[in-house]
Amino acid sequence: MKKLIPKTLGLYLNTLAHLAPQKAGTIGFNLFCRPFRGKLQKHHHAFLSSGKRFTVSHGTDHIQAYSWGHGPKKVLFL
Repeated sequence: MKKLIPKTLGLYLNTLAHLAPQKAGTIGFNLFCRPFRGKLQKHHHAFLSSGKRFTVSHGTDHIQAYSWGHGPKKVLFL
Protein backbone atom coordinates (compact mmCIF):
# COMPACT_ATOMS: atom_id res chain seq x y z
CA MET A 1 0.00 0.00 0.00
CA LYS A 2 2.87 2.40 0.80
CA LYS A 3 4.23 2.13 -2.74
CA LEU A 4 0.81 2.66 -4.32
CA ILE A 5 0.47 6.28 -3.21
CA PRO A 6 3.80 7.56 -4.69
CA LYS A 7 3.21 5.60 -7.90
CA THR A 8 -0.32 6.97 -8.25
CA LEU A 9 0.87 10.51 -7.54
CA GLY A 10 3.70 10.10 -10.07
CA LEU A 11 1.30 8.80 -12.72
CA TYR A 12 -1.08 11.70 -12.02
CA LEU A 13 1.66 14.36 -12.27
CA ASN A 14 3.20 12.79 -15.40
CA THR A 15 -0.19 12.60 -17.12
CA LEU A 16 -1.06 16.14 -16.07
CA ALA A 17 2.32 17.34 -17.39
CA HIS A 18 1.27 16.23 -20.89
CA LEU A 19 -2.18 17.80 -20.64
CA ALA A 20 -1.49 20.95 -18.62
CA PRO A 21 2.25 21.45 -18.02
CA GLN A 22 1.87 24.70 -16.10
CA LYS A 23 -0.69 23.21 -13.71
CA ALA A 24 1.48 20.12 -13.18
CA GLY A 25 4.46 22.37 -12.43
CA THR A 26 2.47 24.36 -9.88
CA ILE A 27 1.20 21.23 -8.14
CA GLY A 28 4.63 19.60 -8.17
CA PHE A 29 6.29 22.73 -6.81
CA ASN A 30 3.75 23.08 -4.00
CA LEU A 31 4.06 19.40 -3.14
CA PHE A 32 7.85 19.06 -3.18
CA CYS A 33 9.16 22.57 -2.48
CA ARG A 34 7.03 23.69 0.44
CA PRO A 35 7.34 22.29 3.95
CA PHE A 36 4.39 20.47 5.46
CA ARG A 37 2.88 22.25 8.40
CA GLY A 38 2.31 20.21 11.48
CA LYS A 39 3.17 19.90 15.12
CA LEU A 40 6.29 18.06 16.19
CA GLN A 41 5.50 14.87 18.09
CA LYS A 42 7.45 13.56 21.12
CA HIS A 43 9.53 11.22 18.97
CA HIS A 44 10.45 14.15 16.68
CA HIS A 45 11.69 16.17 19.67
CA ALA A 46 13.64 13.16 20.98
CA PHE A 47 15.34 12.67 17.61
CA LEU A 48 16.20 16.36 17.13
CA SER A 49 17.53 16.71 20.67
CA SER A 50 19.92 13.79 20.07
CA GLY A 51 21.79 15.73 17.35
CA LYS A 52 24.28 18.59 17.51
CA ARG A 53 22.35 21.81 16.90
CA PHE A 54 23.83 24.74 14.94
CA THR A 55 22.70 27.65 12.78
CA VAL A 56 23.71 28.34 9.18
CA SER A 57 23.60 32.05 8.29
CA HIS A 58 23.52 33.63 4.85
CA GLY A 59 23.02 37.37 4.77
CA THR A 60 20.00 38.07 6.95
CA ASP A 61 18.67 34.50 6.72
CA HIS A 62 19.29 31.95 9.48
CA ILE A 63 18.59 28.22 9.06
CA GLN A 64 18.43 25.81 11.99
CA ALA A 65 20.55 22.73 11.29
CA TYR A 66 21.39 19.48 13.07
CA SER A 67 24.26 17.01 12.80
CA TRP A 68 24.44 13.32 13.74
CA GLY A 69 27.40 10.96 13.60
CA HIS A 70 30.95 11.30 12.28
CA GLY A 71 31.04 9.10 9.15
CA PRO A 72 33.09 9.78 6.04
CA LYS A 73 30.03 10.67 3.96
CA LYS A 74 27.82 13.72 4.50
CA VAL A 75 24.11 14.06 3.74
CA LEU A 76 22.28 17.40 3.66
CA PHE A 77 18.49 17.59 3.88
CA LEU A 78 16.78 20.89 3.11
